[in-house]
Amino acid sequence: FAAAALLLLSVPSPVAAFVAIPPAFRASSTSPRVLLAEPSSASPEEAAEKRRKVLENMAANPKLYELHPNVRKAIFTNKENRRRAKESKRRREPASVKKRRLLLQYKQSAAATKRAAYIERAVPREEQFPLESLSRGDAVNAERNATVISLTPFGAYVDIGCEIDGLLHVRDMSASDFISHPRELFTSGDKVDLDLLVKYVDPAGRRLAFSAVPLEDESAEEEEDRIRVEDVHLHDELWGEIAKVTAYGAFVEIGTEVEGFLHFMDHPDHPLYRGEPPRTFMAVGERVRVWAADVDVERNRIKLTAVRPTALPLLGRL
Repeated sequence: FAAAALLLLSVPSPVAAFVAIPPAFRASSTSPRVLLAEPSSASPEEAAEKRRKVLENMAANPKLYELHPNVRKAIFTNKENRRRAKESKRRREPASVKKRRLLLQYKQSAAATKRAAYIERAVPREEQFPLESLSRGDAVNAERNATVISLTPFGAYVDIGCEIDGLLHVRDMSASDFISHPRELFTSGDKVDLDLLVKYVDPAGRRLAFSAVPLEDESAEEEEDRIRVEDVHLHDELWGEIAKVTAYGAFVEIGTEVEGFLHFMDHPDHPLYRGEPPRTFMAVGERVRVWAADVDVERNRIKLTAVRPTALPLLGRL
């Protein structure tokens, strides 16, 4: 019987081909049992890939390959059947259950994203100084270690070691450039390298605001002398000074409660610099003569044009 068994093993057959066992498994007291390879109908590349995967699984789960091949096959089959059952159940689930499951996945993903974006504060909470110690105009020097905690569409919240975070509004981030979103300058966790000033502090209301633009204290008389938006009429001629230049035009200080916006296509030099950015022919501090092209009292906005409206009468020369 033993001679017949040796004779059968000596006959080359694709069904009797065994996968090579690494030396680490040969040294064990219990030799691992390995699955038989696929018949020779498979290409050499597919056989080599399957052999590589088997060896990786053997290295990752050595005890699993000490089991009988039939037991190991039953384990793999059971795992595959459970995976297929879950997929089938998910395809047949009602719309309400699917909606609840997707909502739970979204909440879990949002929570994980929030944890990943958590910024560690430089000053522990018990060592933070009170809000009452700040006043308008105080400089936030480098010793404060100002750090961006979070970003919003209208500004960035900055931690300077105070008991609350201060808001740096987009309009207070630059004196000459127009910032449409704080992500143009900052990301969460960045150190603020701007010279910040305390713009507004309210200990009772628990509010704090910063500014990277020098503060201008206007007297009550100057505030009263400003022109109200409702007092500006269509085609009124005004003189102003460009305060900020954006990618679409410039904000002009015309002595009203709000700054007027001058689109770059409404500038007389636009035809000469066609295709160039507005900074090419607009500069901060430049005095311009403008006319009111549109006045929106409800939204508190004034649109300007530097081209004389055609509706106005022509001025003849004497």
